[in-house]
Amino acid sequence: MMQPKPDWREKAYWLPASKAGSTFFRLIAPVSDQIVFRLSGGRQTAVSLIAGLPSIVLTVKGAKSGEPRTITLLGIPDEERFIVIASNWGQKHHPAWYYNLRSNPDITVALNGKSAAYRARQVFDLEYQQCWEKAVKIYKGYEAYKQRAERDIPIFVLEPQK
Repeated sequence: MMQPKPDWREKAYWLPASKAGSTFFRLIAPVSDQIVFRLSGGRQTAVSLIAGLPSIVLTVKGAKSGEPRTITLLGIPDEERFIVIASNWGQKHHPAWYYNLRSNPDITVALNGKSAAYRARQVFDLEYQQCWEKAVKIYKGYEAYKQRAERDIPIFVLEPQK
């Protein structure tokens, strides 16, 4: 029996994981994701379209302003929930959305043209390790981010509100 050939995109993951690549993509991804998200009727982001990675659009209230903040993130599917990694492209500080989720865990997640209410919960210890392993299987670039960041990278689980 023949093994399936790996997706060409898997071989290109080194680019956004590199220091120069992450700087470039950190600047263009938010804008390109918003454009593709609007044009696709909320069904795709640039990252999901080009890289084939599972992206979600998360809306959370700002920690200081209380105003809605919308960001596209890699959303690692885990049954009915999502895992999100606060890697911030390997930068030495947490992303802004990390502080927003900590202050306001009730969020909206958009995926495939539909939005739903979720609640964010930071994970630790064994659950952290299990989530990290799932995330690295989807996107190996997280390992490079972890080495470069020189900080603990927080992980959140987003669970649907019922």
